[in-house]
Amino acid sequence: MDKDFLLNKSKSFCILPWVHIHTSPIGKIYPCCISVLEMQKESLKEAFHSKEMNQLRYDMLNEIQNPVCNSCYKMDGYSQTSREHHNRIFAHKFDETVTKTNDDGSLNEFNLSYFDIRFSNICNMKCRMCNSDYSSQWAKEVGNPIINGNDVFLKEVLDAIDTLELVYFAGGEPLITDQHYVLLEELIRKNKDIPLIYSTNASTIKYKNKDLLDLWKHFSSIELRVSMDHYGKKAEYIRHGTNWETVEENILKFKSLNNVNLALLTVVNLYNYSDLPEIYDYILEKDLLKQKSNWILFNMTYPTHLTALVLPTEIKRVASTNILNYANNLSEEYNHVKSQLLNLVNYVQSQDTYDEFKHKFIDEIIKLDNLRQESYTNTFPNLASMLNG
Repeated sequence: MDKDFLLNKSKSFCILPWVHIHTSPIGKIYPCCISVLEMQKESLKEAFHSKEMNQLRYDMLNEIQNPVCNSCYKMDGYSQTSREHHNRIFAHKFDETVTKTNDDGSLNEFNLSYFDIRFSNICNMKCRMCNSDYSSQWAKEVGNPIINGNDVFLKEVLDAIDTLELVYFAGGEPLITDQHYVLLEELIRKNKDIPLIYSTNASTIKYKNKDLLDLWKHFSSIELRVSMDHYGKKAEYIRHGTNWETVEENILKFKSLNNVNLALLTVVNLYNYSDLPEIYDYILEKDLLKQKSNWILFNMTYPTHLTALVLPTEIKRVASTNILNYANNLSEEYNHVKSQLLNLVNYVQSQDTYDEFKHKFIDEIIKLDNLRQESYTNTFPNLASMLNG
């Protein structure tokens, strides 16, 4: 088994199936939040030892790109992928996990280091790119059930606290989820100061009788990824339920905390692709980040009718030219941002899907604007022509 090759050169290997498991807010179990492999099991342990997971591990060790990970593989060459990132941060687990893999891809133990358990779809927003699986507000709007926790999953996570090295909280919206606070307080009770990672909409810092900032004082390393797809009225349209003034105020509070590494995460889609230089200028002008280059661009690939690939050719051409000019004029200290922008343009220019998805896009815009009393054309006048079909 060639450790260096697998961690640094392989086109298939990802360490996550050896150290991690993910559940969606509605209780579906996956190898990670990007994989489409849904395992029909009642517990995390059963899923980890399932035939599907064994096959995935087997394929990765034998340089086979299993199609359940295609979303990640497709991004190779355009940006750092999830597998590259996790191979780096969990390389130290290789010898005690990957080397113990049986010939069929199975493992004898269930000792995970990293959980991404999204306990419920409780959320106070209904983002345009989301759906009822991940937002209780969406669920209310379309008449689907609200999911508020899985006791089996929570118990398994609590039982595994002693071996945990990293916890990722997402949602829904984790800062208004009861189970998040149960797990946080158990970590504090056990004096388990491990790194915490959050994806949050930054709308709430006090929940019921819980003061988040007080609880965070017990942890020395918190990586906070705040969703910022735009600012002002455009942010409030893309992520319905946003009060931008409150979000910006909370971002500045997070920035002031010494134990918090704050990043702003922009999910790049057709609504904001044209405005990326404007968004970054706003971040700099408002001084929202301690590290100016800590702006993360996540290239959205789903839902397909809202990706930046759907932009009409001329709008995409003008936007891409502006982004390229902006990126190339950034000084050396912003090289990380520059690299992300250039890779993003290459990806968005690689395919045009407007004709394929325009009708679905138009139908959804009209439907949601009517439901939510919003106006796409007033909010994004530069994109209004997309509704002409």
